Amino acid sequence: MVRMRDIAEQLGVSVSTVSLALNRKDQGRVNPELAERIRTAAMDMGYTPNLHAIGLKLNKSHAIALISYTSADDLFLPGLVLGAQSAATEAGYILVTIPVLEGPNAEQDAIRTALQRDVDGIIFAADYFRRRQIPEVPHGVPFVFLDCVSSGLSPVVTEVIADEVQGAYDATKHLIDAGHSRIGYIGIDEEKYIARHLREEGYRKAMQEFFGDESSAVVINALDPSISAGEKAAKDLLSGSSEERPTALFCFSDRTAFGVARAAQAIGLSIPNDLSIVGFDNVQYTSEFFEPRLTTVELPHPHMSAEAVRQLVQLIDNGPTDPSRIKVPCPLISRNSVSTTAE
Repeated sequence: MVRMRDIAEQLGVSVSTVSLALNRKDQGRVNPELAERIRTAAMDMGYTPNLHAIGLKLNKSHAIALISYTSADDLFLPGLVLGAQSAATEAGYILVTIPVLEGPNAEQDAIRTALQRDVDGIIFAADYFRRRQIPEVPHGVPFVFLDCVSSGLSPVVTEVIADEVQGAYDATKHLIDAGHSRIGYIGIDEEKYIARHLREEGYRKAMQEFFGDESSAVVINALDPSISAGEKAAKDLLSGSSEERPTALFCFSDRTAFGVARAAQAIGLSIPNDLSIVGFDNVQYTSEFFEPRLTTVELPHPHMSAEAVRQLVQLIDNGPTDPSRIKVPCPLISRNSVSTTAE
């Protein structure tokens, strides 16, 4: 096992100089070129920090918990875990994933499990973007919300969420840039989804910016995010004459888009020649099996969870800060379900 002393002897410097460089405390104390040489040598020699020893010295376990409300078959869970794991490893932490099981005290049981593992902080990841109450976490234990926000207008804890408005705006603008002006939005009625308002807001923002008023916006809501509900809503919207019906639709979700495609094809409309479609979420099973392949907006769960880890580590290292709401951009994934038009 390579020790700091071995690196110091290799480079002819003191152990304290090596320690400063490897713990990133060298600024203003160690020559920058020497500090970089030390870090390079440590990597080449296979040096691995003893996190247990460091933890004992700093009264830290170098472990953080990801308490997840999503089930094992949730399509977004792998991305959440992957992003958090990568960021935790980069920061020198071990990630402990703890599911919230069903039951009246499920959340407190998960928190108790995390504390029994002696974690330095906790990330609470919701099963979908929603509001939630502040959990009963012991005073002094840092925690961050992931894909959820606290009740009230202003954040009371650090929150990491997707920028849903930006994603919806970019989706609508993509259709506008393709030449469409008769662009509809198929949302959902279920109030529990905060995203229903944010995605409609982004759509309306783009329509107003490029066409000048709200009259160009056409919004119809499906009962829920299911394929069947999307299909029913689309039938109502596409039932008009070819001169009146939209030439493009932005959909609340990829599943909604799948239902829209079914409805369009049932009345003989070709995608994207007769109707262009953009979804939201970038769920693999939908976007991959959609024909033609679906243009959509990605919910950036790996980037969100990685940012949540970075925010939590800052709280652990530096102590409490003013609560903030951090929005991670949602990238547009351009595929084949949008065509240009000469409207």
